[in-house]
Amino acid sequence: MLTTVDPVRSDRHFLRFVIVAFGVAVVWVIVDGVMQLWSAVSRGVVAVVLRPPFEPVVTQSPSGVVQEQRDVLHFQVDAAELSGTAVGWLRAADIVQVVCWVALLVFAAILIARIARGRLFDHRFQVLLNWVSLALLCVAALPAMASLIGTNAAISDLGYGPWGEPGVRTSAAPTSDAWMVFLVVLFVSGLQIAFRSATRLARDQDGII
Repeated sequence: MLTTVDPVRSDRHFLRFVIVAFGVAVVWVIVDGVMQLWSAVSRGVVAVVLRPPFEPVVTQSPSGVVQEQRDVLHFQVDAAELSGTAVGWLRAADIVQVVCWVALLVFAAILIARIARGRLFDHRFQVLLNWVSLALLCVAALPAMASLIGTNAAISDLGYGPWGEPGVRTSAAPTSDAWMVFLVVLFVSGLQIAFRSATRLARDQDGII
């Protein structure tokens, strides 16, 4: 017999709202990803993000403030000027990012649905937590890996080459949110341990909790 915990009515209403919000987020991620990919393909361009080897790009705001782009450079390159390897990996990075985010949102919504039904102390809940952790790792790692390969190929195609002194040579820009995702994965892993302990307690005291 499985031990369940019934959330109060207000909590159930809130959790249903969260599930709807996750559904809207899934639709938004898919639509936004498809529109951005279609826009890039139709214009024949590829987005490249890298650390430039040249002097900072200096611009001026309408109020006269001098602005310098020193660290990371975002620009778009004509796809015809790059190799198929660079274009393919950079396009794949965009597609994989959308797929990973959709998977994460779907698994999280299913997990919240089980919480709304009070199914916290069964094996399926633990499996869903594992899938959420895996999806988080995929969001952080897979698009970044594909982008790194594509950016390195683009750097070579643009003529910068792989050589140069550290801090001077062109390189792919790191993913800024990777550490945040890693910390979230650690947090979810801690939740897994807590729910495993709670599951054992629920089994030992089934009928009391």
